Amino acid sequence: MRFSKLVAGVVVATLLSGCEIFDDEDPKAPADLVDFEPTLSVSKDWSQKIGSQHEYLSPMRLAEDAGVIFAANLDGEVSAFRRNSGEKVWEVALDIPLSGGVSASRGLVTVGGPQGEVVALSTVDGTEKWRAKLATEVLSAPVNTGRQVVVHTPDGLVTGLSSSDGSELWKYKETLPLLTMQGVSEPILEGPLALVGFASGKLSAIRTDTGLPAWEALIALPSGRSDIERMVDLDGEPVVVGQSVIAATLQGSIKALDMRGGRVLWEADASTSKALAAGFSQVYIAELDGSVTAYRADTGAQVWRNDQLSYRGLSAPVTWSSYLAVGDADGYVHVMSQRDGSFVARFSVSGAVRSLMASRGKSLYVLDDSGRITALSIEE
Repeated sequence: MRFSKLVAGVVVATLLSGCEIFDDEDPKAPADLVDFEPTLSVSKDWSQKIGSQHEYLSPMRLAEDAGVIFAANLDGEVSAFRRNSGEKVWEVALDIPLSGGVSASRGLVTVGGPQGEVVALSTVDGTEKWRAKLATEVLSAPVNTGRQVVVHTPDGLVTGLSSSDGSELWKYKETLPLLTMQGVSEPILEGPLALVGFASGKLSAIRTDTGLPAWEALIALPSGRSDIERMVDLDGEPVVVGQSVIAATLQGSIKALDMRGGRVLWEADASTSKALAAGFSQVYIAELDGSVTAYRADTGAQVWRNDQLSYRGLSAPVTWSSYLAVGDADGYVHVMSQRDGSFVARFSVSGAVRSLMASRGKSLYVLDDSGRITALSIEE
């Protein structure tokens, strides 16, 4: 049932993160904000309210395509805004609630619902193009290759649907452990492959034309006695750097693989449920304990580590121009140098930042839990 899965996910997330009722002596209490001298000016360009996000469900995500920002809320409203001005282009109210965020590319906006619905809309005016029905809830955004829409669902299935009419083309199935985090990773498209991480700790490179695996690799092996100790969910999206793909799991490792066959290039201990980011030939990870670490993408050597945001409930990091941005549960966006991890700016928005932020050039788009999109820009 939806309720039991939600409760399990919240309980597990609480146990793993240590986000309980804190006192002053709790070693897992959120770190206080540190004072620093800002060296970067950040301004707010525009904001728009889209409404109804949920603090316990998987955060909805923004999408960007052809100069337009697309967003959705849990009530089924999908909106499009001009990236530069925030002007609303269109808004559509679907007759279903939504749970899977938004993806936009090649003329289609795709969203998912809690009863397995996948809906494709026109990027131009929001006209519904087609609708499909899967067997279970859709918690991550369906992604469009141009020929197929690839959907990853919590039952371990990856389904390929026709981009033209939503008909089913293929299925790929991964066996999952009994206890998993609430949430699944979004497929990452790389050439003819969809890179998909699973709660089993496996990363699969699936051919989008056939649904067959080009290769599969374990990013982490379960260890420990209890089901919680053995959780190695790969809920955060991997990142592709050159000819390698880098992925990280809960309570496991961060590992770089050769894109051509899945051969391990390097690995290090890590624990995250967030997407990775890459820039300056480095890969960035926000770990469960609130540390943010940079590794060399080619060797795995640690470049720097920032522990000053411990247990602040960090979002996934995102590269923003020559900087790195990460949000937290108190609604702050922290901006760091990609070179050494030092803070260069800080900005406050209207609510907790759990959703993956979107960046384009000098602009950053933040969707917070109050349901507001804020567009920030760098002043240099």
